[in-house]
Amino acid sequence: MNNSNRMYQVAHCCYLGIGVEIDKHKAFTYYLKSVKAGNAAMKSQFTNYLNWDLPDRMKQAFSHYQKLAKINNSNRIYQVAHCCYLGIGVKIDKHKAFTYYLRFAKAGNAVMESSNSPII
Repeated sequence: MNNSNRMYQVAHCCYLGIGVEIDKHKAFTYYLKSVKAGNAAMKSQFTNYLNWDLPDRMKQAFSHYQKLAKINNSNRIYQVAHCCYLGIGVKIDKHKAFTYYLRFAKAGNAVMESSNSPII
């Protein structure tokens, strides 16, 4: 498997236990492979995933993303959507997630066209 987006997806599934048992060590390995294979989006998010085991840090990350989303930082708009969708640092709210994903897509971001998005 050398496709960086697919490695990211496998890592994400291992991290959250989607279709497999949660295995954060395996998730870390695949996140790292994704970064090394050139997944630019993952490079900027990689440190976030290292800290997501700690509830306080998840809340801090969500708060940080939300502040940056308010000033139209498109990467952080996506992160807020992702957090709302999965309940990372905030209560799951798929309607709010959809609103942020839509805002992200309207900004002309191609990531929404890939299968990395949980709503596609």
